[in-house]
Amino acid sequence: QVRRNLSSSTNGSRALWNGGRPASGSLDTIDYVTISTLENAKDFGELTAARHYLTATEDGNRAVVGPGNGQHEVIDYYTVGIQGNAIDFAEPFQARENAAGNSNGSRACFSGGYTPTAQSDTIDFLTIGILASAKDFGNLSAVRQTSATSDGSRGVTCGGIGPPAVDIIDYWNIRELFFYF
Repeated sequence: QVRRNLSSSTNGSRALWNGGRPASGSLDTIDYVTISTLENAKDFGELTAARHYLTATEDGNRAVVGPGNGQHEVIDYYTVGIQGNAIDFAEPFQARENAAGNSNGSRACFSGGYTPTAQSDTIDFLTIGILASAKDFGNLSAVRQTSATSDGSRGVTCGGIGPPAVDIIDYWNIRELFFYF
């Protein structure tokens, strides 16, 4: 189904797309393809709640899908290699949508985003293999909706939409509870 404002995850051989927004409303759809084949996306399962402006990250086995529009306090998970519906994982430290996600393979971080009333500078984290709510990690150097990536040890955010457009790159050691900028 055609949609926007969705998130993606992978285990290196399977690519998945989570939720999103068709012409109106939100979806709970999870679709997948096998990366090495030429095929259309297939139904994988459903998220626990329909949402868009969501984020996802993974540890190579389990995908963790963060909160999104209208569902600010939901984090789901599923096993990337096994088709099925997502399961409620935990709650974020700060309820928000459009946060950026990254991981070091065992710890997931969600950074920035938009709370129901304002932009956020929060970074929260959870251990992907343990079903427990996210905890406070620290703060970005500026409030914003941003994008994130990692090299397996350092988390990085770049640019974003804050009160004005933001041209900042922040980084942190995902295993440590301290922050650099």
